[in-house]
Amino acid sequence: MQDKYRKMYNKNVFGTSDVSILKFYYASFKIHYNNGNISSVKEFIETCANSATSTSKMAKILELLPLVPSGYATELKRIANIMTIRQDEVEVLFLKEDLKDEDFENFCIGKNANKITSPKILSKEEKISEIINYIRIHNSKPKMKQLGDRMFGYLLKSKVIGVYAPSERMDAWDKYVGKDIKPTNKNLLSTPDRNRNETGKNFDTLIKNLSEILSFCRELQFDEITKIIQSDLDEAILLSSKRKAFTQDK
Repeated sequence: MQDKYRKMYNKNVFGTSDVSILKFYYASFKIHYNNGNISSVKEFIETCANSATSTSKMAKILELLPLVPSGYATELKRIANIMTIRQDEVEVLFLKEDLKDEDFENFCIGKNANKITSPKILSKEEKISEIINYIRIHNSKPKMKQLGDRMFGYLLKSKVIGVYAPSERMDAWDKYVGKDIKPTNKNLLSTPDRNRNETGKNFDTLIKNLSEILSFCRELQFDEITKIIQSDLDEAILLSSKRKAFTQDK
């Protein structure tokens, strides 16, 4: 798999379009991540954004000589802006595997390009209502139930729903979600960052699930929950990175 990302890296290292530049940073992330060199996706993206900004300033000068293609500085600045303004979306993108060219194209110039809007500011009660609806939808789908379980677990872990005794968790579930829908794994209500992989060595599914519910809570601007999920996600990424590095060293 590293060969695939190395080829993408080499192919786009001198890329001058926004799509090519994004693919370069994506490949760079995957290489460093799989080598166990990344502890925070957010910090890596911020570094890339700063790099793109500084390089765009230099490219703007070199375009006058002309030593670089016209418009390169603009493309770099565009990627820097995307990584800054849409950092959450970039983080989700970078954690995905097997992306195709059209995935990067759509992200830069397709349906997601104008996704930045001024979201409606919801009250705390409205945010909880949105999350409960999310839980009910996902727990009605066999392969997605753990997303709902984990989401409710973070309502409890963040104390947004005040439950302090283990015996009260199911009572809270019945009250907010309803008795007609049951959690698929009660352990996730108490430990929503629990790795369900049998060996505890593969964190890919956990990272994917935490990234998805984090993205949803960020859209709601539910800071009380977001900061806790982000912390757990960073820890899972760090453990996964160390595990992959250890495996490669064998």
